[in-house]
Amino acid sequence: MLEIACPSCGDAIRFRSESSVYSTCPSCRSLLVRHDVNVELLGKVADLQPDGTPIQIGTSGVFNGAAFEVLGRIQILHPEGYWNEWFLLFQDGSHGWLGEAMGEYFVSSLAQIEPQAIPDFADLHVGKAMLVGSRELVVTNLAQARAVSFQGELPFVMSTEYELPYADFRSSGRTGATLDYSEEQPLLFVGSFLDFEELQFRGLRDPEEMVEQRSAAQAKVLRCPNCGAPHELAGGPRSQTLACPFCDAGIDLTDPNYGLLWKIQKAPKEEPDIPLGSKGNLDGAVWECLGFQRRFVRIEGIDYYWSEYVCYNRERGYRYLVESSGHWTWVAPLHKLPTGSDGRPVHGWPPRDFLVLNGKKFKHFQSATGQVSYVKGEFPWRVKVEDSAGLHDYVCPPQILSAEVTADGMTWSLGRYLEPEEVWSAFELSGNPPVRSGVGANQPSPLADTLRTAWMQYAVFFLVGFLIMIGFSILSARAPVLVQEFVTVQGEEPSVVTRPFELEGRTSNLVIRLQTDLDNRWAYFDMALINEKTREARIFSQSVSYYHGSSGGESWREGNRTEDVTVPSVPSGTYILRIEPQTGTGNTPENLSAKDSNAGQPVLQYKIFLTRDVPSWGYMWFLMLVLAIYPIFILIRCGSFEQKRWMESDHPPGESSD
Repeated sequence: MLEIACPSCGDAIRFRSESSVYSTCPSCRSLLVRHDVNVELLGKVADLQPDGTPIQIGTSGVFNGAAFEVLGRIQILHPEGYWNEWFLLFQDGSHGWLGEAMGEYFVSSLAQIEPQAIPDFADLHVGKAMLVGSRELVVTNLAQARAVSFQGELPFVMSTEYELPYADFRSSGRTGATLDYSEEQPLLFVGSFLDFEELQFRGLRDPEEMVEQRSAAQAKVLRCPNCGAPHELAGGPRSQTLACPFCDAGIDLTDPNYGLLWKIQKAPKEEPDIPLGSKGNLDGAVWECLGFQRRFVRIEGIDYYWSEYVCYNRERGYRYLVESSGHWTWVAPLHKLPTGSDGRPVHGWPPRDFLVLNGKKFKHFQSATGQVSYVKGEFPWRVKVEDSAGLHDYVCPPQILSAEVTADGMTWSLGRYLEPEEVWSAFELSGNPPVRSGVGANQPSPLADTLRTAWMQYAVFFLVGFLIMIGFSILSARAPVLVQEFVTVQGEEPSVVTRPFELEGRTSNLVIRLQTDLDNRWAYFDMALINEKTREARIFSQSVSYYHGSSGGESWREGNRTEDVTVPSVPSGTYILRIEPQTGTGNTPENLSAKDSNAGQPVLQYKIFLTRDVPSWGYMWFLMLVLAIYPIFILIRCGSFEQKRWMESDHPPGESSD
């Protein structure tokens, strides 16, 4: 570390990095350039604009297991407000940059790329894909920015005249990039997006110091330049626009003189269900409700409205609470892009089929142009009535994936459905939430858990039944009892009786197999199983038919020559089986006893096989069918719920997709 006295005020200036050639004096704000062990005074640096950042010079953190320290800062003004680029010194002596804007954090470093691989700024457009190494990146933001101030050590000279045309890129992972077109040869910075907690910051600013003055004339409490009403900026310096709750005028908070963006709003005044300034506990953090806006889409001449609340947390940045027809969704910005059906990050215009994010498939729900109709409170971006953007929603209840597209940017967010009572409890609101109407785009089915439980129970019953049947199959005797063949002759009595047979062991079933020689005819067997001791008879029947032929050059067949019949719960004992067959080729059975010209000719030949104690799977299948009635009933109700959901989409049931 090199320590040199400031030539302007004499205070000590420390250069922590050997690569730092410029620094600002923390005492007098002089800009100094380093020449070995001497410094040259270049002039004064403009005051930093309060922007609510929790980071300061000297803050330390961790990125990918490597510790770093914040050495310098460039404050940049872009169309939507301020962002910071913090100059980092890592423990191995390397350098990097930490981008910070609206609660997002991006650690990057300068990447090497062939000049011919960098497109001209004029050739870029939102949604354009670009291959950097093996990673495909997509343009999500195009803008012209300007450096307004700087602080601490920097590796190059800075000026507040420093214009910064840039393009931001994102990927399907955490990787992102920025193309800086401020130099003759554009610079590519590649890095990763991280959450605040992941950077393990230490030495952050004291929260009490976060209540900053924008200048000596800019107090925390300001008066509306249109109606004079006093306002306290709950969002602090990060707020860019204030819509006065008293007169609806729009105030530019980035203007030292608090200029008016508009004086009146066309839409009638509306009161938010969640009062501005309310604080709620969601996702393990306390969020303050700063702003409220009403938006709408116009579909087939009908306007559909919804409300959006801007919620702020010092460390996590901004979240958005969306209410539509009594349905609530908690929305967070996304660092990464979803992938399309081709497996690539979304590029060009968002598709109308489906997207994949975090392994989940989100189906396209609706695309439309949304407009702002009313605003109230503080916003971290320039907002005004009649602002419009292309909106694209994809659902995988209870989540919703959304894209907001303008000519200059494409923003992706991920929302999670909240029960109205959950919102009211989080913000400790009195009264009751608005009554829900219809089915929300990402509202989970209230029967989803019931259906899941019903199918799980059914699966358990099925498995238990299957194992029981396997056990019965193993323990069943399958004992052959009798095999006997019969021939029915025309002109003779067709009724026959088997020889006596013994059924032994426990009470069990008896399976009778009828094996016939049918050929384009049918047979019907009336049977009686008779206990020789008790003379108790079990009467039953079985039909058998078999037909075959050809039609149109193709052969066909129908039926089977062999059929089984099961007699359940037959006690042990000595039995006989009486069989009375009928047969024919048409609808009327033939008179087998008639002494006609075919007398003495065999008409039907069949063999019976009797088997004792055969496992019967039919009972199990019947039981499983009965048990399936309940989950199928719940499934039908869930289907009805989904049908109502998709009736409000671009893909209503019964219509072919585009």
